[in-house]
Amino acid sequence: MENSANIERKKGASFKKYLSEPMGLLITALVCFSLSSYAGTYTSKSAGNYSSTDVWEAGYPGNLIKDGDTVFIKSNVNLGSDLVVKGILVVAPGYSLTGTGNLVVLGSGYFNNKGITLVKSITNRGAINNASVLETSTDFINTGTFENNQSMIVGNILDNTGTITGKRSQIMVNKRMINAETGRINGLVDICSNDFSNVGGAQIDSVNVSFCGNKIFSATYLTASVKKDAIQINLNNSNVANVAEYEIEKSTDGTNYTKIASVKSSEVKDATQPFNFSDNSPVSGKTVFYRMKVIDANGKASLITPVEVGNMQNGVYSVSNL
Repeated sequence: MENSANIERKKGASFKKYLSEPMGLLITALVCFSLSSYAGTYTSKSAGNYSSTDVWEAGYPGNLIKDGDTVFIKSNVNLGSDLVVKGILVVAPGYSLTGTGNLVVLGSGYFNNKGITLVKSITNRGAINNASVLETSTDFINTGTFENNQSMIVGNILDNTGTITGKRSQIMVNKRMINAETGRINGLVDICSNDFSNVGGAQIDSVNVSFCGNKIFSATYLTASVKKDAIQINLNNSNVANVAEYEIEKSTDGTNYTKIASVKSSEVKDATQPFNFSDNSPVSGKTVFYRMKVIDANGKASLITPVEVGNMQNGVYSVSNL
């Protein structure tokens, strides 16, 4: 008499053989179709809160976008609570997803931003593509893949151990950016942060890293771009009208500054484009501060908020050796 284990093995073999036959294949296909039919597509049809059923066509998708589900934002939707993406989330061109909620993209999830997305924070373990305006009021934590092809602003900290890439785009971080361990940054991406750290073997390739002034949201601000054997100071969105001279000052303690150069306004063609000056004598292994004094035609001076260039790894001011 056969034991139960042998009987179960024979049943399993018979079932597999049955599935390979035409009728079995048909039933298998129907079962798969039935399972896939649970996947839903939801589209916002009017402005309002994400959690409002009136906003959605084909029901309310819920604050967990399930694996296989697709949600289209095709109106101006307010996110008042957290949203978790295991499926696909798309913000269509000309529309927005804004609010105080947090956005979490899990490993299977994909977020495609073609409109305007402003949320409290973003945690990405899956994939994000930004083709328009993406902003967080606090942090952006990236362990997945982030492709930035337009503009992103991070209000507080950007922590990257995933991959950041893009084409002719910019990322502005108001407080600190950390690229660590498995972190990879490549492509044509301009990154500007008040404090930048590259640690634990993380890699940077073909990207411009610069250090922003403390108020990157103001109309006029300083940035400091890291170049090989030099630091380039950039003045953004200044107005040359009534300006007689620009003085660039440098400090290693953030308190005591020394003038290192002066530039007459007649030497500046158009300060609405970034006006820059290269410091060819950077201080290796130390935090350096730069500020600019603007002197008008009447001799009155005003200061632009300093920009802090953090202590670069290995004391080398070169992006390729960060």
